[in-house]
Amino acid sequence: MLPTTARDGGPDAITFPTDRRGIFIMWVECEYMLPRNGSIIRNLQAALAIAVLAVALVMITNVPIEYPSDPTLSGVPVDLELVVPGALGVAVLVDTVSAGLGIRSVIITGIGIVTVLLAALSCYTLYTSTPGMFAGGLFTLSAGVLLALVVLGFRAVDTVSRRKGTGNV
Repeated sequence: MLPTTARDGGPDAITFPTDRRGIFIMWVECEYMLPRNGSIIRNLQAALAIAVLAVALVMITNVPIEYPSDPTLSGVPVDLELVVPGALGVAVLVDTVSAGLGIRSVIITGIGIVTVLLAALSCYTLYTSTPGMFAGGLFTLSAGVLLALVVLGFRAVDTVSRRKGTGNV
């Protein structure tokens, strides 16, 4: 039950169902248009995993970064070594909640929870403590690299098994 064109209002007038049942049916039909296999969130995970590895590579190699080195959000500097692994952890947790319980999800959820907690604690410590030595970014980035490798590894296993025709492992 999609919106229909009103006959007397011209071709641009659209009528929507006014009762709650009709709105629910319209929501269900829109829900079926989205991919059901979680490909959007898994592609986001892969992109964030590659971004985490890129941030780690830049931090390890000491590549000179042009000014300004960190992006800002409303005047507050955003540290990429904290935000990108945290975003990957959140994306992994969202996918795990929608995918269900399994051995893979338990492994990836554990690493994702640790990464999100480290990112949150590191951001809090960075912005509320006095200036000085800050090691929270190292732990967050280390957990993020581990999570990125696990995400990309699971994705590689899924791709190989799909090409062989065995389905998901």
